[in-house]
Amino acid sequence: MSTDDPHDRPIPELTPELAIEIGGWDTRYARVLAIAVYGRHAVSLIDPNGDENMTEVEHAYLDDTGHWRGGSSGGGSSDTYGVHGWGDYPGMRFAYGRAKQPGRQSVTAWDGSTFDVTPERDGWWVWAEAVPDDD
Repeated sequence: MSTDDPHDRPIPELTPELAIEIGGWDTRYARVLAIAVYGRHAVSLIDPNGDENMTEVEHAYLDDTGHWRGGSSGGGSSDTYGVHGWGDYPGMRFAYGRAKQPGRQSVTAWDGSTFDVTPERDGWWVWAEAVPDDD
């Protein structure tokens, strides 16, 4: 009997290339703007056309074999600065948006709380934190 619990394995990196692949995006155009991993869940912010006019948020999760799998996705326009959206998955909640400049800064969330983000290139960021998992 094996005692190898897949939840005890190290979490493999979710690379931008893998995020695009599991999201089913065209690698000729899509690029990853930011990724946040929290435990066995991850959120990637994808620019599917390479023009930053639209963004897609891709949820990924580690399956019981230790491989990243695609979850749900959603998106919208990206023509403003600030928090663009938020959501939650079992065990985590997340937010994403764009800052006017890169570098660590505080963001005011939808519920009035603040949290720190470090925007990636072109000011994009994704933030995630743990929440109680409702079983």
